[in-house]
Amino acid sequence: AFILRLIAASNMGLSADDAGHALRAVGSIESGKLEEYGQSSILWYYIQEKFMDVFGYSQLGSRLASAFFGSLFIILIFLFVKQVFKSNKTALIASILATVSPWFIRMTLPEMDITATFFILFSGLFLFKFIEKFEKKNLIFSAILMGLAILIKVYSLFFAFSYFIFLLIYSKKHKGFKFAIKVLAIFSLILFIFCVPTLASNYLLYKDKGFVDYMATNILKIGIEKSSQFYGWAPGWNTPTDYSGFFFGGQKTYIGNGESIEGAALPGFILMIQSFIINDPLIFLFGIIGLLFLYLKKENRILFFFFLCVIIPFIYLGSHINMLKHQTYMPIFILAPAAFFLSFIHNKIQNKIPGFRLRYLLIIILIFNLIWLGGFGKPLNTGNSIYLESTEGKLI
Repeated sequence: AFILRLIAASNMGLSADDAGHALRAVGSIESGKLEEYGQSSILWYYIQEKFMDVFGYSQLGSRLASAFFGSLFIILIFLFVKQVFKSNKTALIASILATVSPWFIRMTLPEMDITATFFILFSGLFLFKFIEKFEKKNLIFSAILMGLAILIKVYSLFFAFSYFIFLLIYSKKHKGFKFAIKVLAIFSLILFIFCVPTLASNYLLYKDKGFVDYMATNILKIGIEKSSQFYGWAPGWNTPTDYSGFFFGGQKTYIGNGESIEGAALPGFILMIQSFIINDPLIFLFGIIGLLFLYLKKENRILFFFFLCVIIPFIYLGSHINMLKHQTYMPIFILAPAAFFLSFIHNKIQNKIPGFRLRYLLIIILIFNLIWLGGFGKPLNTGNSIYLESTEGKLI
């Protein structure tokens, strides 16, 4: 996993956001700030600056933090899927899928999405541990890890809300209403502490200047007139939330690799699904079939968790700024159903052909994805192949 991500980090081209986020990390720790105006949080830039201090202020150095967390994710997805399905084989398949995933490998960029989703899923691991034995320490770990995800990228609040609902339902079902209220109080209090820097910064900014930071302005539409002189240059400034266009076509927002589309004929959610399949066909095709299998086998807990964590952010983020990188969580949450389906397929084949080994299936996936990385899919304008140095890299 790390070798493939290192190759991608060295060779992929630059997008505007890619370069912008790399530069924004420089001096972030020295600034003494707890919030960055464009993201409503700053922890990611602290992490990235530390990596660049060690590995150099370069294109490669700016991407190594994502390579590191993207590689750690392989261990995490194994532990998560094993916790959910109680199967080493299903967990192994999920980790192999993540290791050679074209999507994850190409997302080795100086952006926070991979790291944020790492902590979101890490929180999910302890969430499932908690609803199994209801030990308070697992609840606290889950909340702290989700708090770190929020400090890395504020859209993690979508998943915090989904976890809140999940906790409410399963705590009430097994332990009663009073216990559920106590659980939610602990979870919410810990999350609130991690939200204090963002809330305090925006409160003080609004009190002093009459507007809030870029992210909060785009979402809440507060003080747009006053803040336009500071934020108006940004391509995503004051973007409309176009639910109609997302579902029925003609969406006036960003899609896919960040190109602006005015009135695209197809609905935004269809365009995004096309991007999913183009950039990581195996995970998505196996994942969709896996969801159907989970439904047929009445694996209601994981199905409920998947839809809670996916539907709300997919609709809101897709309707607001329908960019591929904002949907990084999607393949992460679909890995478990994909692995479940492949485990089922392996069992069926082995019943008919006893000598058929799991490694044969995984080697086929490995070869396919390595070929796919050579010339298919193009997220974030970073170029098709990870095996050839980009023109921007040569220029640098």
